[in-house]
Amino acid sequence: MSVGASNLVLYGSATMPDNDTTQQVGGAINTKIKVEMTEIAPSGRIEMVSLAGQSGYSLDVSYRKTNGVAATELKNILGATAVTFAATMERILKLVASTSVHSQITVRKLSAGTSLATLPNGVSQVRRPFYNAAAPDSGTKSYYEKVFFKNNHGTLALTAASIAEQTDPSGKITFALDGAGAACPLNLAVNNGAFGRNTPPAARITAFSNATKGVRRSGTLTQGSYQGVWMRLLLTNTDAATKTSYTLKCKGNST
Repeated sequence: MSVGASNLVLYGSATMPDNDTTQQVGGAINTKIKVEMTEIAPSGRIEMVSLAGQSGYSLDVSYRKTNGVAATELKNILGATAVTFAATMERILKLVASTSVHSQITVRKLSAGTSLATLPNGVSQVRRPFYNAAAPDSGTKSYYEKVFFKNNHGTLALTAASIAEQTDPSGKITFALDGAGAACPLNLAVNNGAFGRNTPPAARITAFSNATKGVRRSGTLTQGSYQGVWMRLLLTNTDAATKTSYTLKCKGNST
């Protein structure tokens, strides 16, 4: 089978802070973190279920209430039995399992509604980027976060591959790629230095923009390889709280 959308997974990085004080940001790929979330629209309650009847551990949900306050709720996973969360949630910020999943966990709207996120085999966390980012009291403030597109196909490469912005309703996010030159190797592990998620990442990246960018190493994402992507969120003191999303896509050719 050709390389398809299901083979191109967006993973997190080694350090994805929930605050502005953590020093290191970015680094190597972390395949236990998946970056993906469907909005709850309208606000409501959720439930979770394991497709293979998995149980014996828990799932901690970080979310915002309808009044904007951040909160968490922890529930034990009961296999194929749907587990209902008590809170009415305006948005989910992240899902953290107590151990890596061995069979897929699905989080969905109550009851048996739209799927909001899945934790497949080997993944212990699903999160949205820019956790708890907030506009500054004055001027502007930037947030930086690193993710990776990985080609999980067992044998085939994605050729003429590129990373593109698919949707950005806010118009406030730009992105750059690890590797400043087309021949730069894939699978890099650039850090954001020791100044937290509000400081631009270290050297060896492309320029931040909304433009489509070719995958490094002459545009080929070989099987098992990954391309690091830095995202930048720029907020100003006049920005109001917004429920929005941002979607990147990896595209190319396959036999």
